[in-house]
Amino acid sequence: GVNVEAGETATYGQVPVRRSFHPGWSATPPTVEVNIEPGQLLTGVEEINVKLESDMPHFAIYLYLNGDQRSPRTGQEFDSDELSVLVNTRDYPNGEGTLRILAYDDNEYAVLYVLPITIFNPKPTTNVLPGAIPFIGITAKTYNENIGYYSIPKDESLLQSQNTFGQVEPQAAPPGCMLTVDVLWIPASDADGYLVYRSFDAHTYNLIGTVPQTGGVLSFGDFSPQLEAAKQTFYRVVPYNSLGEGPRTERDVTPLPAMDIFLVSPANGTTGVDLQPTFEWEHQSLDLFPEDALRQYVWSLFDATSWLVDEAVVNDETTLELDWLTLEPGHVYTWDIYNSQTYYPYSDDGGGFSEAISYGGWPDPNNANRGANNGEFIFTTTLETDQNGGVEQ
Repeated sequence: GVNVEAGETATYGQVPVRRSFHPGWSATPPTVEVNIEPGQLLTGVEEINVKLESDMPHFAIYLYLNGDQRSPRTGQEFDSDELSVLVNTRDYPNGEGTLRILAYDDNEYAVLYVLPITIFNPKPTTNVLPGAIPFIGITAKTYNENIGYYSIPKDESLLQSQNTFGQVEPQAAPPGCMLTVDVLWIPASDADGYLVYRSFDAHTYNLIGTVPQTGGVLSFGDFSPQLEAAKQTFYRVVPYNSLGEGPRTERDVTPLPAMDIFLVSPANGTTGVDLQPTFEWEHQSLDLFPEDALRQYVWSLFDATSWLVDEAVVNDETTLELDWLTLEPGHVYTWDIYNSQTYYPYSDDGGGFSEAISYGGWPDPNNANRGANNGEFIFTTTLETDQNGGVEQ
């Protein structure tokens, strides 16, 4: 384990840093200053001020109170080296917790700063415990490229016993894919907030976040590197108020494997290709996906001028016969499976749903549309045609 004093540096392998956008830019991550001391008692409305120092301009500052999630955030600021936010600590349960600051510069080098804090507020009395959460939904998303950021995994007892706080150095996550789980729910009656737990065995649940009651649909984004493909993951959301905790709501999901798509035929650089060819690609590790999952592949064809000739959505198959279009003889084309996804619903009932999606480049806010792993392929069509302009038999 890691054992450091507050303010010292500890190295984790949990928060990935993207590739440098410019090799000449500084590789030194930002440093963080905050007006909260380790172990400080927070009460009422607290003003939290964060200041960054870096060789690069600043891109984003995220602030979290009592949570390891990617979202929701207690505060955030973009294109600035300072963040100032008023936090109403009455929205959080009394007790020990953490203040977490995650910041990136313009080269997207990251710094993670974690401080122990204690929250105490005299709570207004109530005679009613929170009601049950009426609806909960869970969506697991798998991306075949590491395109985002994770939080450090939280084990409350480990952090408290080892005093693992201060500025930590984020390192690269395992390459090749990224997993996230989004949990959303409709508010429970008489709740002040919600405790979010995660388990991998349905027996031992670890607290991973606190979400204040804000009205409307509430959500929690789990970006932990502990998430794994084909690893069943259980979530528990518990509403609370000053009287105590309400009924817990549980639902599980199993993230899908990454979609790795490889183009096969026409192979790259092939000449003399038929004017109505059959395109073939391989979905690797397909046997690891549920047999009845819905798979979609988006095929595209461009000519040498980068003009889109045609595109099509193919469901569940890894071949496409171009029987509706005749290509020009002696022309150069490129083809690709530029987007793909697999979808699998685990549950859908009156109390909620659970689903998993694996993206092999499907259009997404995270821009995960890099196409096939080995694409795109270029080929040249045959010069030989029959008298009707079709493929010579």
